[in-house]
Order: sequence, then C-alpha cells, then structure tokens
Amino acid sequence: MIVEYIKKYIKHGYILIFLILVFNYSIGSTLPQYLVSAIILFLFLIKVIKNSFKVHNLFKEFIDFFPAFMIFAWLYGVIVGITNDVSLKLVFSNFAGMSLYFIYYFIVIYKINVFHLYKVIFAAAIVNITYVLFNVIIAVSVERTIAEMSLRYYYSAGVMVIAPIISLGFARIFFGKKYFKTLPSFNFSSKVLLFISVYSLAIATFSKGFFAVFIFILLVYLLISLFHLTLKGRMRKVSLYFWLGLLVVVSVVLFLFPVIEFISFQYSSSETSNAVRSIQAKFLSDEYSLFGSGLGSGLTSGYARDTYLYGFELSYHNLIHKLGIFSLIPLYIYVHTLIMSIYRLAIRRSIFLSSIAFGLIIFVIPSYGNPMLFSPTFVTLHCLSLFFLSNRANLQYQKIHIKYKKFS
Repeated sequence: MIVEYIKKYIKHGYILIFLILVFNYSIGSTLPQYLVSAIILFLFLIKVIKNSFKVHNLFKEFIDFFPAFMIFAWLYGVIVGITNDVSLKLVFSNFAGMSLYFIYYFIVIYKINVFHLYKVIFAAAIVNITYVLFNVIIAVSVERTIAEMSLRYYYSAGVMVIAPIISLGFARIFFGKKYFKTLPSFNFSSKVLLFISVYSLAIATFSKGFFAVFIFILLVYLLISLFHLTLKGRMRKVSLYFWLGLLVVVSVVLFLFPVIEFISFQYSSSETSNAVRSIQAKFLSDEYSLFGSGLGSGLTSGYARDTYLYGFELSYHNLIHKLGIFSLIPLYIYVHTLIMSIYRLAIRRSIFLSSIAFGLIIFVIPSYGNPMLFSPTFVTLHCLSLFFLSNRANLQYQKIHIKYKKFS
C-alpha cells in the first residue's frame, strides 16, 4: 500500500515538488534541485508530445502569462549578456532559477490537485522546521550564540517554506473553522505547527529578513482584522482577544529582554552586513542603464562581492542592473502576486487558497537583502503561489468543497 502511495505521488509530480522544497538545506548545493527540475521539464515535454497538448490551453487566464513573462525576461538577460561578450558560464549561472518557471505549467498540465500541493507544502515545512530545531539543539550544545547559529539559516531559502503554514495558521485563527471544513485534520495540527513555526523563525533564526517576514504577516492580518473589526461575529472577538493577548506578550518580552536595542542595531548602518549592502547599493545604482548590462556581467568599477562578479545581496538592485527596463517585468509580477493574495484575504475570497498563496509569495520581503530571489526554492514557491491564486485552483477547491457539503 505504501509503495502504491509513493508511486501515485511520483506519477503526479508531488514528490518532485517536495524534493525541490527540501533539498536546499542539508546538501548545501542547488545542483540536486536543478536535477529535479530537469526531470520535471522532461515529464512536461513528454506530456506535451504524447498527448499533443495544445499550448494555448496553458494560457486561459491573465495569471498564466506571468511565468512565461519571467522566462522571457531571463532570455532577454541571456541575450544581452552574450552580446556584451560575457562568459557563457557566468551568463547561465546568474539568475539561473528564472528559467525554472516552467514548473508552473508542469503543475497545470498534470492537473495537480491543490489539496495534494497543500500536503506537500505542509510536509516540506515539517522537514524544514525539524532541521531548524535540530540545529538549534546542536548550537546550544556547543555553546554558540543565536547570531552565530542564524547564519546558516539566513543563506538557506528553505526556511521560507514555513511561511505559508504560519499564514494558514493565522487565517484559521482569525476567520474561523467554517472556511476550513474541507480540512478536518487542520484544526489541531495547524495550531501546533503555527507556534513551532513562529518559534523557529522568530527565535531560532533571528535574522533581519525572516524577522521582517514574521512582522509583515502579523501586520497584514492586523490590518485585515481592523478592517473587519466593526463586523459582528468571530472576526471581531478574535481580533480583540488576539491583539490584547499579543500586546501583553510583547510588553513582557520588551520588559525582560533588550529586544528594541538589538533590533535597532540589526537595522542600523553600524551593523556590518548593512554597511556592505549600502556600499553595494551605491555601486549598483551608479551603473544602472536603460537596457541593462546583461546576465553574468560585473561592475565596470571593479567592485565585487566575491569571485562571482555578478552576484550581490541586493537582489532587486542587481536585477535592475542586469535587465534595465525589462526588470519591471519580474518586479510587477512580484508586486501583483503579493497584492492579489492580500486583497483576496481582505475580501475573504477562498481563504484557504489565499492564505497559502500569501505565505508562499512572502519571500519577496527578505529577498531585498539576500541573493536568493531566483533560487530554485523561491521560484517554486512563486509558481505555487500563482497556481493557488488561479481560477484552476479555485475550481478544484469549490468542487471538493461541494462534495464535502453533500456528505457532511
């Protein structure tokens, strides 16, 4: 039975998505993720050729064009880089993850179910949380500081897989169980996982980027709850009780620990990594151009972060430097995805799908200050977010919701 279950998940591609979301941690290289992506591409092409799949069926709604636009922006950067005589190795190494947006179309063409994707994300989050807590225990045993043990997580995109579960947990708390009746197992596990996730992100990692993610998620749900505060029912009660409780907890933490001083230092120019980013911002912005320098290109000033001349922590500045005006394509798509997920939460449309989509796209916040924007993990998270926001996913959800109502 277990073998058949595994075969089913391999056949429908679930296990491949799962592997991309968890491979980045312990292996310390993105090569396995690209190998899995190559398998996904192969299966995608087989499906297209074998079933004579019509390409236009992949583009039935506006959101379906976004992954194609991302690939187009990548191809533009490749062409400009080659035209400017940049080494092919550097060209195809820089922002290589942009080429993986075909993963979205793999999900579409294989008609992968949103509830199975939810299980994949949930399982990947558990693996990532386990890894974080395991390293916390090791760090404590060898008497390392929080700052020292956070470095390893900071450069790993995998910890962001936890964010969708945090968002889903808050949605369950704020909006009530009526929106999650099709997920009978969610009630207990989500609450437990929510607090483990919060602990893992806010305490164990304690990096600026992930701290900002947690605060941003809290603020979004705060604003949504304030928006609905005048309404009667659960939202009003939860909003009042939750935020009063949070106020008490925050007050106690601020009283017992020098959190304000620590956070102020972390975001100040005195902090080493912030000083480096300020220097990068200046050098990159000085060499902005209308059509960009192309992928793989370094700075003419000679400034470089490391031996890979094209790489910088400031992903968005780097994107503008490489693609010029065409960087507006990915920037618009990121903003559109984020705002769309928040808007749907605010109007309470498909809460289950919207809350997960919001958590999946939240990686755009820490990506400002780290070079992981187009890592295979983040690209996969973005593809999943787009799919959860699509009409295809909503139709799947509605069908299952209707079946559940009939038999409940």
